[in-house]
Amino acid sequence: MAVAASSAKASPKHHYRVHTYPVLVSPARAKEDLAAATYPWQRPLRPYIVQFQLNLIQQGHLRNGTIISFAVFRKTGQRYCVNGQHTLKALSEYQGRAILLQYEEHEVDTEEEVSRLYQSYDMNLTRSWKDRIRADSALRDKEIPPKALEKLSGVTQLLANGFAQQFRFGGRPWDPLLKDTIIRVNLMENWLPELNDFLAGLKGARSNIHDKLYRASVFAVALVTYRWQPTVAHQFWPRLAHNSGLERGEPEWLLMQYLQEHTTRVVEPTLYQRTVASAWNHYFNQKNIVTFTGRVGAAREPICLDGTPHDGKAHYSYLRPDGLVIRQPRALDQQ
Repeated sequence: MAVAASSAKASPKHHYRVHTYPVLVSPARAKEDLAAATYPWQRPLRPYIVQFQLNLIQQGHLRNGTIISFAVFRKTGQRYCVNGQHTLKALSEYQGRAILLQYEEHEVDTEEEVSRLYQSYDMNLTRSWKDRIRADSALRDKEIPPKALEKLSGVTQLLANGFAQQFRFGGRPWDPLLKDTIIRVNLMENWLPELNDFLAGLKGARSNIHDKLYRASVFAVALVTYRWQPTVAHQFWPRLAHNSGLERGEPEWLLMQYLQEHTTRVVEPTLYQRTVASAWNHYFNQKNIVTFTGRVGAAREPICLDGTPHDGKAHYSYLRPDGLVIRQPRALDQQ
């Protein structure tokens, strides 16, 4: 019995001829190439990605030979940039020397082929920060639990922005630095001594308490206290972690009750940080506390952690605008 042929049409196969060559691209050429080869149907450029790419160029961290892809019509020579628009845009705004890029030209005959080529990009699985940390030898060789390193990566935003309410990428000129793998790992490495102290205090604690203390709003505060007041921190955080022998009225007892009853999903993160800070301040000054109080507008104010440089007068950052990691923080309005 004959098998009926399928009536479905097979997708057309396209065989692109590809030419690749290295090019020293100056800011002026980047601007010209981008203007002459703009693909009408490309997605709008995202300013924060342009800022991130520009930061990589300024730091010297943009990968040599970064690929810029073009579709080139065989008959007319018309070129469309189908991948790498953000890099070219960033380079066009750069005030410096030419950068070595790799130009990739795909020969096409029709608009359909350009469309298919354009759609083929950005389909791969993006590497997560967990993947990047696992591959970094400087962090991997420290034999620190992967979960702890992942949580440390998550608090770099708070440490770099002084616990400010707004710390999204692109909100301030130095925020894109945190998307730079090299700078972010450098910031993580700078806090490894405090991380080890924190982990030592967690030994023997139940896993459900681990999870609460690993919340970014708690973890970041703990690291700062271990840096500036290690003796007191070695008393406060282990007592909290083990939740043993705590009495009503003690700051550790009240904070543990708060952590058990509230999450950052229902409480503004910056207010959450101030609650943790309040418990620390009462413990540091040997004062009991009955309840935590908050007020409107407090989330925008600088955090105060007694015994540390965080005096409530400014947002203090551990990362300079030029990407340099520092141990003694500087006020953001001084940078």
